[in-house]
Amino acid sequence: HNLRMWKPRSCLLLLGMLLATSQGEIALKSCEYRLLTISDTGLGSDKIAVFHCETTTDLRLKSTLNSSAPLFDPSLSRQEIAAKLQEAGIPPQANWAALNSDSLGYLRWSGNLKLECDDVSIPQRAKHDIPLDFLYTFPPTRNSLNQLLQAMGATKWPEPNLKNTISFGVFVMAPLSREKMEACVAQGTLRVVVDQDSSFPGYDDSDPTNSSFWKFVDVAGNRPAPGSSVAVTKRQMTCDPPAFKAFADEKKKFVIDLLGAAKTEDQVKGAMQTRDNIFNHETYAACDERLRSLFAMETREQELKGVRACSSEDPNDPCCNDAMRWSDCCLPSNKLVNISGLFKEPIDARINAQCGAKAGQVKGYLQAFATSLMSTQHPETGCQARGQEGTGDHLWDQLSSPLQKCINAVLHGKSVADKDSCQDDSECYTSSCVSEGGSTSRCAREVGSGVAEPILKCVLLNADRDLWKSMAQIVGVNPSVIKKETALGGAGQAAWNDAVAKVRAKIGSPNCAGFWQDTQMRCEIVGVGRTTCQAMGTHMSGWSKRLVWIGNELTADDAEDGFCTLANPGWHQNGESLHVHDNQNDELNKASCKQIAERMAFVCSNSDAASEAACTASGGQVLRTSDKETRVHRLKSVTYHEQNPDTGEWEEITMQGNKTMCEMQSKCNWDSDGRYTSGDKTKCLTGENLNSGIGLVSASITDPDDPSKKMVCMECGGSWCHPFYFSSPPQCVAVPHRPQESCGGDTGGGPDNLPSMTTLTSSFEGDGGYFRCRRDNFTGSQEQCLDQRICPLPARYQEQHPSDMWIHNCGDSFCYDPSITLEGVCQSERFVGGERIDSWWRPEWRAGSGLCRVTGTQSADWSTYTHFGNKAACEAKGFSWWEGRAYRAGQFDTKESCTQFCNDGTWPPKQQCDSDNSLCDTFCGQCTPADRDYMGGICIYSASTTSEMCARNETAGYTWDWDSKMCMVKDFVGTEASCTARGPSHAFHTCAGGSEDSCGQYCEATHLTAMDQCQAQSMYHDWDWQKQVCRVHSHYASRETATQCNAHSSEGVCNSEPGCWWEPTTSTCSGQAKGCNLMSSMVPGGTFVWRGGNDEASLVKSSVLRCYWNTWERCSTKETCEAAGDCNDGWAEGGACIVPFEKSEKGHRKDCSEMPLTGPTSATNRRTRPAAS
Repeated sequence: HNLRMWKPRSCLLLLGMLLATSQGEIALKSCEYRLLTISDTGLGSDKIAVFHCETTTDLRLKSTLNSSAPLFDPSLSRQEIAAKLQEAGIPPQANWAALNSDSLGYLRWSGNLKLECDDVSIPQRAKHDIPLDFLYTFPPTRNSLNQLLQAMGATKWPEPNLKNTISFGVFVMAPLSREKMEACVAQGTLRVVVDQDSSFPGYDDSDPTNSSFWKFVDVAGNRPAPGSSVAVTKRQMTCDPPAFKAFADEKKKFVIDLLGAAKTEDQVKGAMQTRDNIFNHETYAACDERLRSLFAMETREQELKGVRACSSEDPNDPCCNDAMRWSDCCLPSNKLVNISGLFKEPIDARINAQCGAKAGQVKGYLQAFATSLMSTQHPETGCQARGQEGTGDHLWDQLSSPLQKCINAVLHGKSVADKDSCQDDSECYTSSCVSEGGSTSRCAREVGSGVAEPILKCVLLNADRDLWKSMAQIVGVNPSVIKKETALGGAGQAAWNDAVAKVRAKIGSPNCAGFWQDTQMRCEIVGVGRTTCQAMGTHMSGWSKRLVWIGNELTADDAEDGFCTLANPGWHQNGESLHVHDNQNDELNKASCKQIAERMAFVCSNSDAASEAACTASGGQVLRTSDKETRVHRLKSVTYHEQNPDTGEWEEITMQGNKTMCEMQSKCNWDSDGRYTSGDKTKCLTGENLNSGIGLVSASITDPDDPSKKMVCMECGGSWCHPFYFSSPPQCVAVPHRPQESCGGDTGGGPDNLPSMTTLTSSFEGDGGYFRCRRDNFTGSQEQCLDQRICPLPARYQEQHPSDMWIHNCGDSFCYDPSITLEGVCQSERFVGGERIDSWWRPEWRAGSGLCRVTGTQSADWSTYTHFGNKAACEAKGFSWWEGRAYRAGQFDTKESCTQFCNDGTWPPKQQCDSDNSLCDTFCGQCTPADRDYMGGICIYSASTTSEMCARNETAGYTWDWDSKMCMVKDFVGTEASCTARGPSHAFHTCAGGSEDSCGQYCEATHLTAMDQCQAQSMYHDWDWQKQVCRVHSHYASRETATQCNAHSSEGVCNSEPGCWWEPTTSTCSGQAKGCNLMSSMVPGGTFVWRGGNDEASLVKSSVLRCYWNTWERCSTKETCEAAGDCNDGWAEGGACIVPFEKSEKGHRKDCSEMPLTGPTSATNRRTRPAAS
């Protein structure tokens, strides 16, 4: 029992009671005593003598204040005695004698007894005042400290009262020391004497609340004879090993639970007082006494390193003055102290006599026990020194906080470093670092029995070693074998697995558990069937009014077997708050459930309507709840403590959960809040006919092993999962370039002459979810969807963005002639029905073999043209129609692929990360483009010098930049090599790699040297904070020299000049050319200088990329990141004068404000910039 503790600093007055039943003339029959040890109360003694005196007949209580009051049986409840007092006319102020003002719930009385030992006489007193020279009256239970320690904060276990017994106690201190008491017992002079006169100190016959007015008598009301007495003997206890083990296992586990739940110092004190309660219980103490009889103890001097034990008599030393412990803790130091109760040697004679053949084994155990015994006698009380860096908590924090932190860490996915993110599995107690779908990952969370291993691992890594030793005792494992190294995968894994299994068995009985379970109670609206209930289950009904159907999957196929319950069993309106909660008792929950149904009044199927009439008017269905019967179902068993009104004891109450109801309740794992399914199992399992016609692509994946079943890919953290929205089955979509409201007659046809499609009524959430012309029977492969008898070889467009996962190159809907397979025939003059066929050859189609597309027919006289823009017109002339299709491959849609993904923030997410996907967590100044889309660089095609020339290449992915008058690859993603591989006249340009001086190409207004002057020039100028210069915006000056637009007389030259355009009506060139040399004409008196080159690269940087130096850009390479020299001491970023810590006279660290400056106080001296580290 090596649990260190904070010792209480004040004495709580002890109140008593008397309970007994028997018959006959009353007298003291016998008295026994035990010496018990409790934690130091600050009174100079940790020993208390507890006496049990048995009487010869039944006990009764008699009032001396009111002779007409009946005799009371002490076993009556408080309420029963209060009623009898009221009937007897006893003044209310005297009722405290029965009801007990100190809330201990027992009757007490004074003046009945006294304890004598030679010349020492200690009476019972009316008023319990210091000094403690009086007898405390205890409840007559076998564990007398039960009541006393409860008053100090300990947990009390209900115990039966001993028959016809009076119990009391006295602190063992002067004048009745332990030696004095034992000498009197040996001589037979320690006696309990009946003393019922009024002469003892504290008696006041004018005070009606004086407890001396209550005397113990027999059933006839007769007091015992004054002066009668009985000798006191020492209580002889018998050790019952099986009972001892059962008692210790149960009670010590309870102490660990109390420590784990403790949040305050008082709660930890109460837990440790509970520990004292256990050790002094006769079942435990009898065997402990037997153990200690087998060895001798001694007091010896011991040097203790780094302790706060007392080694002086200085009253101002916090290590020695108990009262100063919480306000002024002592500093640890090496001290020589005398420690009593240390193991000296086994007592061979006793061991041989009691242990027989096992004597040698017991002696070996005792030698190993010596270290543990010394630990229990260690004088260190554990006060944390405030001067110790990084600390300030007290011992109770050390004992309880790690366990609570471990529980929170495992439940909420905290890493070993107490962070909400992780990099790999080794950083997590659950050994699982999982992605959240973005650029971060967090530790997997666990609930239920799954918490056993991660919490055990966390405790070993963080908790006080003494706490782990005590936990190990409760669990039943060897703490010297299970170490931190074992928890981290080191040696001893077999023992570790055994420990985990034992912890899992100890953490509690089976219960109804679930992660993020808001409540473990259900409020049922009785008599509402499945169909009606599910109609009220959409989010449109309002969050506070939504209903949920819970079907009974444990019975047969009866769809109506189940119950309809409130989705949110609470009510919060107009200042009123009602709850159905698992921490309330069942009666209160029943009342709350009914009140909530009445306050709701009704539920509307399609809106949160204010009235039934408004619901009906909007086409909704009304379900009235105010007149419905309600029931409450408790899913999870709950244990709590409640004060018994009869006894005043805090008793453990268990409200049992309903296992059947718990297992009956299921959730759709991909729709946990019922948004799509409203709890309908069929909808969940099929992913069809979902609410509001919306579904999830990820909920329609078919199990290849059983096509009748559906699968879903989920992202899980331990046993807690949520839908993985990147998951999608393959999709084949018809007429992808046409509106999806109606598939109609423009679908179907093709080589297999398919019929027209029926427009699907539901859309999906996810990529491509708006498509309603889906050919779900053609998703087996890319080739099945993109029929190679018609389509080109599946390929992405050259300019297609990486985030676009679709294959679009067969998406055109058109009319074609399947009978023609040669280009020459297709483009020759041909007729159908006397009309000329307009067709053209598409060489890339039909898997590269070519396809003859028919766009229409022309009358023989060229007067009319019929366009084949739809299926009907095409087939009317005997041609075939291709509906057009787009295909998207499945992603994370199989058991094999639904395992992991790279969460580097890119879309679409990849199955595997690149070999180097690291990001830098600091910043490097670098040259970046104004448009973030150009971070990777751009590809310029200089051969196209006009917009018309560039437009001819649009089908190949080029676009004209009007600001710079340059042709560039649209949405270019690639490298310099991929750019130049496109052919001659292609050049790659990027801001990356430029120095701070060469980064920006700009026109500087040198006459404007101050920010306010620059900004006063409105749109023409921008102040460069980095360079502290005034720059002309690139829209007005993007190159060194240019010619005024009106000087150009040629349309081609005009249109090639940035900022100029040709006016065809007037045949003139208009606009403002973008040369820095022309700015002086726009700003008279200004001087302007071009900073940069005049070649193509400089022009691209200034007009297209608009490069600038960004100080706060994340470092782009590993080398620049690691060379950044960023300091994590942000408080010193601007420079700081750092000095060593100093101690105060009492050894505490001084605050900076307490340290006077001893050197120069100039700003320069105090703001010296530290070197980067």
